Amino acid sequence: MAIIIAGFAGIGKSELLNMKQFNHLKINDSIDFKFSWKFNQNQDIVKNKEFPNNYIEYILDEAERYDIILTSTESIILDAIIQSTQCNIVFGKPYLVYPMPDEKDTYIKRYEKYKSGSDFIEYMAWSWDDLIDELEYKDGCNRYILSEGEYLSDMIENSLLKSNTLFK
Repeated sequence: MAIIIAGFAGIGKSELLNMKQFNHLKINDSIDFKFSWKFNQNQDIVKNKEFPNNYIEYILDEAERYDIILTSTESIILDAIIQSTQCNIVFGKPYLVYPMPDEKDTYIKRYEKYKSGSDFIEYMAWSWDDLIDELEYKDGCNRYILSEGEYLSDMIENSLLKSNTLFK
């Protein structure tokens, strides 16, 4: 059975795909912006009215092919996953992985190191407390709060693999 991990920006979702210790796992870093935007007849980029339903359909279609499906923690996505009866049947509760609230400076430095755009970095710096607060009160998830210096890979290795969660 596949699981969904909704991971906060900067926890190491993309890096997970290149880590040799996880080669035995089939991991899908399902980038949601491919589903939330589309080109209209004039080739302008516009919001896709089918989002997030089209994204939910996609991850459900991928469930049999992957062990882990990674998503963002964006509210519209996470709420759609939690509220989807089909997602709950197929995946169970999603895992919500995010940093401790006092790790803001560490994560801003990570965003700078990975050359995230300045608009994104400014948004994260300005919105940090609100984003973390929203996740802390999100119901319907298995919550995992990363400690200082901890990445998603640590959570998978120390929690999910040791408990055989990925192989039930």
